Amino acid sequence: MELSDNYDPKPEAKQWYRHVSDGQLGWIVKRDGVVKIKLDRPGPREIVKPFSKVQWQLCEETRKLTPYQIGEVAFAADRVLCRVLGKYQEATKSWRTLDHAEQMNWIVTGPVEDPARMGLYRTIREHLGRG
Repeated sequence: MELSDNYDPKPEAKQWYRHVSDGQLGWIVKRDGVVKIKLDRPGPREIVKPFSKVQWQLCEETRKLTPYQIGEVAFAADRVLCRVLGKYQEATKSWRTLDHAEQMNWIVTGPVEDPARMGLYRTIREHLGRG
């Protein structure tokens, strides 16, 4: 299949590559007819790098979320559950306002006092691959 001069794959069609020296992660795109790597970065600003088979190695397995990312997803889901359960003080907490130790504790243990919250936490971890 020939790609247009400016091509961005659909999420499920991304070909993931890792930089051999610094470990950056990205996927193949085309900009002005040139094959490039678009770095996996949050935010609206696109960062593209030149593609070279010598510098970028194809990732054979699908990209996995890090424990930190899974913890953040589980925390967000827990906030919604807390709101629904009427635990408003817990529901107003933000991942970004937790200090590093609190985030790490959440990643490792999750909630411990409520069976529904613990079940949601375990289900998210298991489904996202860090059970």
